[in-house]
Amino acid sequence: MLHRIYHAKVPYQLYVEEGHKKMPRKFLDEKTYGEAIQAFVVVCADVVPINRKRKTFYLAKRSSKPFRGWWELGGRIFAGEPEDVAIGRITKRETGLELPTKRFTLIRQNRYFCKDRQQEPQDVGCDSLVFHYVVELSEEELQTASSNLDENEYEQVGLQEFDRQRIVSEYVSEAILDLYDTAFP
Repeated sequence: MLHRIYHAKVPYQLYVEEGHKKMPRKFLDEKTYGEAIQAFVVVCADVVPINRKRKTFYLAKRSSKPFRGWWELGGRIFAGEPEDVAIGRITKRETGLELPTKRFTLIRQNRYFCKDRQQEPQDVGCDSLVFHYVVELSEEELQTASSNLDENEYEQVGLQEFDRQRIVSEYVSEAILDLYDTAFP
């Protein structure tokens, strides 16, 4: 279970030094990655599909660590990759939808200290800084996204609609409730 340690809304700005070059992607084997996350904060971008009119979130039921249960979609940002580019790439990987970056709205950043993770060594845990986005999807896009969720990461129940009452009544993580309250003040 995640617990909020403190609550602060911090404005975010990206600064890029002139002459910055694109960083090549580097893949690490599981052992090396496990060691790396003990030394560095993992930076991620996550997205919650929403319906603004109904004030609802669409959550997926994760079957892998961390964050088992109802959660948003997301993943790791690559070194040198702007988060608005990352959220488009991650959304395409998670849902099969290729969406323009202007459709995503950054609503918040959170920091998570998790006790374990899916990959070995599982007991290492992780420290993640997450850029949280929302995106409004059409009914057709929601169906496409639901049918493309990775069966190794999510239970095959598709994206489910949650209003605030359902988030509370189903004991969804406090972190998701906080995101909901940020998206729909």
